[in-house]
Amino acid sequence: MYTRDPITVQDGVRQYTKERYYWGVIPREKMRALNALIKKEGFSAAVKNFDYEGMRFDYAENYSRADFIPFLPASIDATVLDLGSGYGNITIPLARKFKKVIATDASLELLEFLNLRAQGEGIQNIECVNIASLEHGDLPFQQKSFDVIILNGVLEWVGSGKTEKDPGVYQQELLNALAGLLKDDGVLYIAIENRLFPGWLRRDPHSKLKWTSMLPRPIADWYARRKGHKNGYRTYIYSKHGYKKLLSNAGFTNTKFYYPYSSYRDPEFIYGDDLSVKRKLFNEGYAKNIFTSKWYGFLQVIRHLGLENSFLSSFMIMAKKDKGSFVPDFIRQKGFGEHENCALMKIVDRKSKERTLWIFEGDSANPVHQETMEG
Repeated sequence: MYTRDPITVQDGVRQYTKERYYWGVIPREKMRALNALIKKEGFSAAVKNFDYEGMRFDYAENYSRADFIPFLPASIDATVLDLGSGYGNITIPLARKFKKVIATDASLELLEFLNLRAQGEGIQNIECVNIASLEHGDLPFQQKSFDVIILNGVLEWVGSGKTEKDPGVYQQELLNALAGLLKDDGVLYIAIENRLFPGWLRRDPHSKLKWTSMLPRPIADWYARRKGHKNGYRTYIYSKHGYKKLLSNAGFTNTKFYYPYSSYRDPEFIYGDDLSVKRKLFNEGYAKNIFTSKWYGFLQVIRHLGLENSFLSSFMIMAKKDKGSFVPDFIRQKGFGEHENCALMKIVDRKSKERTLWIFEGDSANPVHQETMEG
């Protein structure tokens, strides 16, 4: 699986870089102190008793980003590469379902935390790998090693840590490399914001400046520099068409889009382009009971304009190199076979917070199966 031996293995982490990049919701020294306390007291006790000095750490404990996992067209025997694994919010749920997960991150401290977290939960099928930030293109893996590759909230940051090239070039180079790491029938999953979402006019999700995601790139770069961003605007996001173009250029000619409400970070609702789901949502007025009145009104306006899937806040994208099916493995597990006309939808009940998966078959607007999600 690996093209070379690590520089060292420390605290359960294979290190392939001397780069000491760090990103985290708490400062590096606090993260090191938390890891030391976990080693002393155990994971659950340390995370509960640690003095965060008023800083929020609930982000690191939330598994809602992993709600896309049942939608993946992959079997339980899959080997998964989680790029930018962070605190393990997605890695841990992946490891509960799939045979093997390779968790990679440029922040060594976060990988040490993830390894301790996995130990605390009795999970033994995760390998933690410290790599250079993704702009460097230094992925120490053999070609065609993975059934699934995950880029959840990561692609937009590729190009922010190295400035010799345009960010779009770094992003394209990464996708090209990932196409080679995937098996011929493998699937790439990307969760990322939509450039055309009107809400980003007020505040870009990454630069935190007005307008930058929607402005022409050179103007956004000039504007960001004027606002004190010394490297300019480098966190590129795209429209649905833009993502399709990037993926097609990398050899991913088969794509399927899912739409989370209101964001892939904590989706209350995930739906696709499938006709049966659309009938349940809109023809029967079900969406009116789920979405806020503001969001429902927005959805109705863009639906009438034929732009329903172009202006939502973010996308969950599945991409393949072959013409294989995107039928989720969850559907096959429930005995619905390889039906291309089966659809999967996830909802969260606002009152009970219960998360449920619905299976639709054919053109029916009523689910033929529903099941409470785990995690």
